[in-house]
Amino acid sequence: MLPLMKAPTLATLRAVADLHRLPWSDADLEAALPAVAAALQMLASLDAIPLSEAAEPTTHFRVV
Repeated sequence: MLPLMKAPTLATLRAVADLHRLPWSDADLEAALPAVAAALQMLASLDAIPLSEAAEPTTHFRVV
């Protein structure tokens, strides 16, 4: 497991936006910050789900 990420900051979002060449302003990133923080909290809550070691990963294939 990866260590939990600390709460995202404007600098973190700026680094990600720059990495992906997104032309987002600081105002755009500040508006997205609460949603990103909430998404990270929801992802972290998945660690609390009790799964036995015998549980196999689910694989889903969709033929289009």
